[in-house]
Amino acid sequence: MQIHIIEKESRLIRAMSTEASERQRNFKAVRVNIWLNTAVTFYDGKFLGLANGKQIVSYAVIWTSGVRGRLSGDQRKAIVNDSRYSTDHFNRIEGMRISLPLETLRHDDAKHPNGHPMVAPVAVQQGKLLSRNL
Repeated sequence: MQIHIIEKESRLIRAMSTEASERQRNFKAVRVNIWLNTAVTFYDGKFLGLANGKQIVSYAVIWTSGVRGRLSGDQRKAIVNDSRYSTDHFNRIEGMRISLPLETLRHDDAKHPNGHPMVAPVAVQQGKLLSRNL
């Protein structure tokens, strides 16, 4: 198994301090691949495409994309409300072995027919759910 962290910015965790961002050394020590200044352009369920032209074979992707994620190909059918994705109870987009944080997703249920609100407390709760599911 290989782990890749792909960041389109020049450093990890840009919103935090430079010191926190520089902790990427810890990732490299455990053989995690870090791709800076590189954007993800697509994921089709098997290949993850990068802006530099590289494709990584992957059947499992954990994608944190802020508040607007994008998928391509057949996965576009999972897009609801123009930018959120419909998922099952295990944070997976239907028909894919992909898990995503729920703050960019929508899971329809009786209590939240239009998806969960995109606020920090919900993101924290959904992050905990994601960690349990993983």
